[in-house]
Amino acid sequence: MGPPTTPPKRKAPSNNEPPRKRAKTDLKTISFVEYKSHFKVLRELGKGTYGVVYQAVKLPERTLPPPYKIQEEECRHLQEGRHYALKRLACTLHPDSVVKEVETIFRLRNKPNIVRLYDGITHDDTFTLILEYVSHLNFRDYYRSMEKDSIKAYLRGLFTALAGMHELGIIHRDIKPQNCLFNPSTGKMTLCDFGLAENENEKLFMQQNIGTRGFRAPEMLAGKRYNRSVDMWSVGVILLCIVSGRYPFFKATERAMSLCEIFAIFGMGKYAEEDILKYSTKSLIPTPQVTDWRSLKEMCSKLSKWNNTFFEDDKYNELFKLLFEMLKIDADERISAENALKHEFFES
Repeated sequence: MGPPTTPPKRKAPSNNEPPRKRAKTDLKTISFVEYKSHFKVLRELGKGTYGVVYQAVKLPERTLPPPYKIQEEECRHLQEGRHYALKRLACTLHPDSVVKEVETIFRLRNKPNIVRLYDGITHDDTFTLILEYVSHLNFRDYYRSMEKDSIKAYLRGLFTALAGMHELGIIHRDIKPQNCLFNPSTGKMTLCDFGLAENENEKLFMQQNIGTRGFRAPEMLAGKRYNRSVDMWSVGVILLCIVSGRYPFFKATERAMSLCEIFAIFGMGKYAEEDILKYSTKSLIPTPQVTDWRSLKEMCSKLSKWNNTFFEDDKYNELFKLLFEMLKIDADERISAENALKHEFFES
């Protein structure tokens, strides 16, 4: 018997390699009593901490024995053959959180570029939201090939949705590509997932872990009181991914390191006078790379290996000016969604 062989080492994935595709959901294992008589589930659209979203088509209504008869009548107003998004909320989610999400979407029902809520179905300890199905592409499939008109449509739709929310004093708090449903062929943008939305004036915000890692604004990471401007920071990070070709852009897993990542690029601003870094010192923060829109453009040019159009043509200068206004360290200086819609970029 020869010496034991050592299995070959797996090659570490490069940051530039395309992400591995997630295994497809076995639709045969989906057996939800609460809506199996109303919908045919086609595929899983996304999965998060608080639930799973499926694409489904509405089936013709039919007479069923109890206890489904009441539920059948609840869905009778839905259009037969139409596609819907079914968001099945986690059974561990507090009922107050479910009520708040439903109330938020209902308050936004007349605002543009907001996903529409049609109904909800309860069964035992589960609750399913029946939402508008929006045809869109995965962000990874198009963000490196976006051009000026496509970026305009993306931002205009997103700013319009946020302006409508912020007008009512609602903060989304989880702006990220997965919640911004965009179809590049039509230019349609729809904002979804309001599970973390909050009323701006309801209380002092001191939660540091709200939202998605890499898209949290510095004031959230620092445990400071924050407002609607946190949504604009998150949009800025999305745009930063587009122009740099790097997604995700910020990759730190801990709060202190996330702040260091941000400060190393954009400086510390007013935080330079505060002791907010528990596990690091200010002396470790280098001179910021970005001090104006020109240095921001130069940094993105050095990082990007995919699309040089942004940096060779001056027609994108207004885009970097807008991006710089969204990524201000000091929240009070950050541009609002309403003013962003009036920015010169949309006129260039």
